[in-house]
Amino acid sequence: MIRKMSQAMHATPRDVRYRNFGAFRFLLACMVMLQHFAANAAPAGLADALQPLEPGSIAVLVFFALSGFVICEAADSIYRARPVPFMANRLLRIVPHFLVAVLLAVVITAICLRQGVLRVSLGTPMPGADAFAPGNLLAGLFSFLPAIDRFMRFNFIEYGWAIRIEMAFYLVIVLCLWSGKAIHAMLLAATAMVALFAAAQLGHAPAMFGYAPYFVFGGAVYFVPRAPGIALAVAAIASLGMAWQFLSVPSLHPVLGYARDVMSQFTLLTLLLAGLVMLGLRRIDEMPGDRLLGNLTYPIYLYHAPVMLVTLALLPTRSAAAFLGGICASLVVAILLYLAIDPAIARLRDQLRGRRIDAMQARGRHITLPAG
Repeated sequence: MIRKMSQAMHATPRDVRYRNFGAFRFLLACMVMLQHFAANAAPAGLADALQPLEPGSIAVLVFFALSGFVICEAADSIYRARPVPFMANRLLRIVPHFLVAVLLAVVITAICLRQGVLRVSLGTPMPGADAFAPGNLLAGLFSFLPAIDRFMRFNFIEYGWAIRIEMAFYLVIVLCLWSGKAIHAMLLAATAMVALFAAAQLGHAPAMFGYAPYFVFGGAVYFVPRAPGIALAVAAIASLGMAWQFLSVPSLHPVLGYARDVMSQFTLLTLLLAGLVMLGLRRIDEMPGDRLLGNLTYPIYLYHAPVMLVTLALLPTRSAAAFLGGICASLVVAILLYLAIDPAIARLRDQLRGRRIDAMQARGRHITLPAG
């Protein structure tokens, strides 16, 4: 049975079509930014109302599932048996903006600390003298890699943990690409990730593997049109893992002490995952501006960290001005740095793909790609 499905999948023309994930990704990034600014800059009433919902934490979980979908699509459609170009492309996407964000955070932290106006986010310790030691700075620049944070004494991009988990998933895909067998490799990867997830939940593996079911779910959704039976079975198993992970999070925040609104969070997570499935499986013409919004997602996710440092230093009292001003400034900085960095990076990424990505994607139609 698996052999027949594998043959069918390899016989299917490789295709890429634009999927309207851009605005969806933009929404998720804004949810992350909203949670951070609400917790640190918003008036107390707004902060108390939003904290139990943890919209940013929920958004990160959905980001993982979305990554499972889009990375499996890229691996299957563009990078079959091409692990090196795949990983090089992902590094080009991750590293340039990450390095700029870290350097900005380091410089702003140093200036604010010297001026005596440094305020870090809630739950984050103030940097010690070793924060600016060469070893810690070097580790910070490479802290997009899994496990590098173990060598850091102070983390300048606190929520870089999600990027490290993403990178671990990319390494799994690299191993799959080396095998050259789409369905066999993905089944093996899903099995391994589910096993690691169970070990992590039981305390026998690194905690980062606790997020594996989200990637598996997204990848399974991608394969539904190609191998519906096995893909739906994998998605169902992954859903059980996602529920286990979600319900295993303490009901009280371990640092800030507020109570999570579990039912509201679960409802939000379910709705967002349903949106992912709909956008991934339905053929919808490209919406105006959707691609640009998607391109801004990663810059927004990264650059609101250094912007928040400036906001908290200049407007130390919780207020609507600090909250809204920080969010607006983050959007402006993200747009400016996107325009400064992405055009050159996009050309390099197209060279690694072997073709321009926008030339491969018709408006809502499948485009057959040449082999190789």
